[in-house]
Amino acid sequence: MRLTGLVLVLLTCASCARSHDVSSSSSGATAERGGTSEKPDAAVDEAVPDAGLATSGAPTLLPELPTPDPEAGDEKSQQRSFGLISDPPHPISDQDELRHYEVVVDPQQWARINDTAYLEEYIEGKLMFEGAVVEPVGLRFKGFRGSLYNCFWFDGEGKAIGRVCDRLSLKLSFNEYDPEGRFYGLKKLNFHAMNNDRSKLRERLSYWLFRQFGVPAPRSVHATLSVNGQPLGLFALVEQVDGRFTRARFNDGGEGNLYKQRWPMSSTDPEYFMSGLKTNEHDEGVSVDAMVSFAEALQDADEDSIEATLAAHTDLDAMMRFLAVDRAVNHWDGITAFRCRPEEEVPPLPPEVRAAQTPPLGWEVCQNKNFYWYEEGADDGARMWLVAWDTDLTFASRQPFPAWDEEPESCPIRQSGRPPGCDPLIRYFATTLRERYVEASVALLDGPFDQKRIERRLRRWWAQIEPHMDPPNPLLGDLHSRRLESFITTVADRRAAFAQEVGR
Repeated sequence: MRLTGLVLVLLTCASCARSHDVSSSSSGATAERGGTSEKPDAAVDEAVPDAGLATSGAPTLLPELPTPDPEAGDEKSQQRSFGLISDPPHPISDQDELRHYEVVVDPQQWARINDTAYLEEYIEGKLMFEGAVVEPVGLRFKGFRGSLYNCFWFDGEGKAIGRVCDRLSLKLSFNEYDPEGRFYGLKKLNFHAMNNDRSKLRERLSYWLFRQFGVPAPRSVHATLSVNGQPLGLFALVEQVDGRFTRARFNDGGEGNLYKQRWPMSSTDPEYFMSGLKTNEHDEGVSVDAMVSFAEALQDADEDSIEATLAAHTDLDAMMRFLAVDRAVNHWDGITAFRCRPEEEVPPLPPEVRAAQTPPLGWEVCQNKNFYWYEEGADDGARMWLVAWDTDLTFASRQPFPAWDEEPESCPIRQSGRPPGCDPLIRYFATTLRERYVEASVALLDGPFDQKRIERRLRRWWAQIEPHMDPPNPLLGDLHSRRLESFITTVADRRAAFAQEVGR
């Protein structure tokens, strides 16, 4: 990765002053910035971000960004570890800043991937960021069978015949073309279009609640993005969950396996878990034995042994905190949403999309989604951690699946969803472990999910994003201020309903 252009202005912050230490060697050497002395060494990927690469023997740095003050306002509670490494703020995810990202790519390639966005193909370009030029970078659309696939019309043979959505989510990769490429220590950035969110606040608030309650979750702020000078508007900027993410958060150094959307009650087949690996997947001899053992133990457990089984394989308090936030924000598209449909009823997919799926669609096995597992310390008694992901549909009044804690009368395989209680682990959460879940939920209500605190936070964020939102349509009564007040009411109503659900 090359950085060119002279940075003349460095951003400063009186409360975030720190030393500036630059080192370089030959072309391709790394230029690093010093961090504050109180940052833990284990979190070096985030506490001391990689400022980029020098070129032609003359180092040119990314602009220095102030690290958010952990003692300021609500950020202070993020420093509690809850058994994890303390999670220091990151300059790209400063809650008080809304930054602009400008990408330049070949116009013909940009036009091509706009027509075939569902293939999620990278094209090469460069990023212009606050006076610096970062290249090469990779740019592609993202969303797969969820938000992305649903933005296209397909004919009976799976051929795209039209696009529904004006704006799509994108991913910016700094290591796609240069394996060592980094941007303030980050390998990738996700720009989520928030097409289903009129408030533009759901995803950021949900991740904030997870993190404030000690649950591993990506950072999220807002940002604006343009491609080839064309403004694409406001996006939710979401941290990538990857090896850098795990190294910044887990006490084992974060080198363990990271699995995406692999539920331990769905299978004990090693290939099922191997296909979900998002770290170490290219390592020779990588083992998923610990995850298989976890799945086998859970599937063998009953109501008398499930608590001890979970305690042996997870941080049970952390799992209850995850469940409390997941239910509080009504994350209906997460671990409690089991979609299933006979294979013959699945609509046609483009051949390239079907070929890319790992494993191939198995709708006869009901699947939940939008979560990760991190396998900590596999060599010395692994512990599994749930990591939050994809919270763009939270705080919705819509509830397409049966209630997560209701005992089902039957367990049909249908597109509308199998009742969550048909999954033994979800059923144990709602019954045998309910007392622990309620305890965590009450702590959440008394802590981060305090309504006055939430409202202050939302108004603070709204002041950032309103100038960058699409113009309102006054003829439809779609005033920006109404969107904010409506969402504040939605959150208050959801909090009241959640409090009632847990008997608060």
